[in-house]
Amino acid sequence: RKVYRDLREELSRLRQAKMYVESLMARVRQQCIKLIDGLDLDPVEKRVLFEVVIAGGEITTEEVAEKCKISEEDIIQTLRTLEKKGVVRL
Repeated sequence: RKVYRDLREELSRLRQAKMYVESLMARVRQQCIKLIDGLDLDPVEKRVLFEVVIAGGEITTEEVAEKCKISEEDIIQTLRTLEKKGVVRL
């Protein structure tokens, strides 16, 4: 019974920790949105930048294209434009 109770308590602690981490992630995501929204970029550039930032830079142009519903060629061009503007480094 003690083992069962200990496991239940540990599960409860883990669930609380998970909820806390998820709330932190939501706040970070919100801050990213606010920061990117404040940049002097067009909507497509903002969307592409957001996807790259949220992925921590670990995302392919194909994945960005799929998420943004834009051709991969347009994603590549947008990334080049963002690089020229000094927003990203490729």
